[in-house]
Amino acid sequence: MQVVRSEIQGYCPGVKHAITVAESLADSDRPVWTLGALVHNLHVQKSLESKGIRILISADSMTGKPESPEHLKDALVVIRAHGASPAVEQNLRSCGATVIDATCQKVKSNQHAAAQLAAQSYRVFMAGDPLHAEIAGIKGYTPDLVVINSEIDAQKAAEQMLHENRPEKTALIGQTTLALEDYESIGRVLSHFFPEILILDSICSATRIRQKAMENLCDVVEAIIVVGGRHSANTGRLLLTAQKKGKPAWLVECAEEIPAEICRYTVTGLASGASTPESLVDEVESALISKMGTDLRIFL
Repeated sequence: MQVVRSEIQGYCPGVKHAITVAESLADSDRPVWTLGALVHNLHVQKSLESKGIRILISADSMTGKPESPEHLKDALVVIRAHGASPAVEQNLRSCGATVIDATCQKVKSNQHAAAQLAAQSYRVFMAGDPLHAEIAGIKGYTPDLVVINSEIDAQKAAEQMLHENRPEKTALIGQTTLALEDYESIGRVLSHFFPEILILDSICSATRIRQKAMENLCDVVEAIIVVGGRHSANTGRLLLTAQKKGKPAWLVECAEEIPAEICRYTVTGLASGASTPESLVDEVESALISKMGTDLRIFL
């Protein structure tokens, strides 16, 4: 078997920054929490937990007041790369916590843009997963945000808005990890209803590069292994990209999950999500090579 690695591996800049910030606090004499899982990767999370960095778990931690404010007095709470709303940050401070902002700079840019658009009386659409933490945070900057997840959603939302009241100004922002082609298709639908809609350049460049690398990888392999967390949005989109290209593809969180079916193929591609450490990709690659009895590796 030939194992061909994607040209882009390891953490994206936003994830790398958030992990670096959290780890720098590990030796503090104060409790250290992260607002939700810092990244959607179990291996990384276990590593952080081993250093005493714990997840602040609360039914309302993403949108309102924490359930256990006594845990937060004199604590350090890291806002992960996904960001959080101003209200959530204020609630944390009111409980006595010190907020450490590790929001991805691209997400932060979108937050500021959303706030400015709302202040200028724009009706703002946001393309992405309504349940994603990044969007929950941006909602705090634009209370009337209209979240859409597909072309069908875009058409329904536009028709409903026109039925109620035609807004003078509209704008579209995308979840930073959204596939560019999905963002563009949603933009085209909204442009049909609102010809003068302002469409922001809001997709992370690292996401675009990683998705393009996946497309290139699909051109030279027979099957794909994507390494990453099952709850990671960008990892899931990489898997979907491979499948749309007609390639048999699997998402694995560790080497033990490599499917037996991979033995049917002679050229296998290896890619990873933005929250997957490169060391984990190395482990999966070594397991693939061992499984197939070959040491032939190729880097695009």
